[in-house]
Amino acid sequence: MRCDIIWTWSAKKLLNAFGDNPPFAVFSDSLEVFGADWTDDLLAQFRRRRGYDLAPHLPALFFDNVPKNAAVRHDWALTLTELVNERYLATVTAWAQAHHTQFRAQVYGSPPVTLSSNKLVSLAEGEGGRWRQFTPTRWASSANHLYGRSITSAESWTWLHWLPFRATPLDIKVEADRLMLQGVNQFVAHGWPYSPPGAGEPGWSFYAAAVFSAHNPWWLSYPM
Repeated sequence: MRCDIIWTWSAKKLLNAFGDNPPFAVFSDSLEVFGADWTDDLLAQFRRRRGYDLAPHLPALFFDNVPKNAAVRHDWALTLTELVNERYLATVTAWAQAHHTQFRAQVYGSPPVTLSSNKLVSLAEGEGGRWRQFTPTRWASSANHLYGRSITSAESWTWLHWLPFRATPLDIKVEADRLMLQGVNQFVAHGWPYSPPGAGEPGWSFYAAAVFSAHNPWWLSYPM
């Protein structure tokens, strides 16, 4: 069974559970298809879009001392961008709209996308509060400003003061300030990991999260 068929079947089952009240949005995390730099018809698509055959130039993707390697790499990445735009971002957005919801996505990662790729989703989201780097948060907020969108959300407090349970309310407040300075006006907190009663204390924790749950010692003083 093809993966897209499995995905469509799974998503349909989930949406059906909402009945007449579809979710506000469906979500895609950052593009993390590491190593998946190929697709079945890539050579044909490359030839159609770029006007020449990629096959004889494949060494240019791996070696720096190959003639025209920069130009070939540019054309190869541009082709991947166009394919992920058309076959993933635009496709899922159309699917979400057909099911009366929106597509919220973190539009960065691998395969490569461009700033304009953010226009293809309903809600562009960022991640990361680092101040001295150009973050995916600034990428999303920049796109939203360019396209006249008033909401920029961010996956917030991921990896904050790692390991889990080490982040304090002051750490959380400082990162929130950094995110707002980068254009964020909606926080998606990471996270509240499920922990069964039998797990004891401090319970299960998500490896990349600040742990917003009753297992955290400062939870009793956290305003709700």
